[in-house]
Amino acid sequence: MTRRMRRGRIAALALAAAVILAACSAAPSKSLGPADCAQADANGVVLLTADNLAFDAPCISVAADVTPTIRLANKDSSPHNVAIYDTPDKVNEYLRGEIISSGDTIDYAVGPLSVGEYYFLCTVHPSMNGPLFVGPSE
Repeated sequence: MTRRMRRGRIAALALAAAVILAACSAAPSKSLGPADCAQADANGVVLLTADNLAFDAPCISVAADVTPTIRLANKDSSPHNVAIYDTPDKVNEYLRGEIISSGDTIDYAVGPLSVGEYYFLCTVHPSMNGPLFVGPSE
């Protein structure tokens, strides 16, 4: 193989790598917003279901300065709960719900939270998680 052919092959590989990287980074995943989330009903209850090692909603949205209730229904064969933190780093904990077994349902009273974004997860299965959006009171 000549030197010129090697340079051409290297250039082609570099171009292919650049195209692949651009394609992977050009389409960021859709950002979640309150409209995508589980919301409180008229009684202030947010229904969240655990099934197949996942929550049925990617996020939760509630109004600030109210005391919502998260009703966790466990339809999975594994135990689950809900915990709420300030960030994924879990520096400040706002709720650590009791772990429930398969087939059980539990209500967690969530204290009033200030407007902002929080983080919820199952402490038994931390891959089950998402943002909790707290919007202005209505």
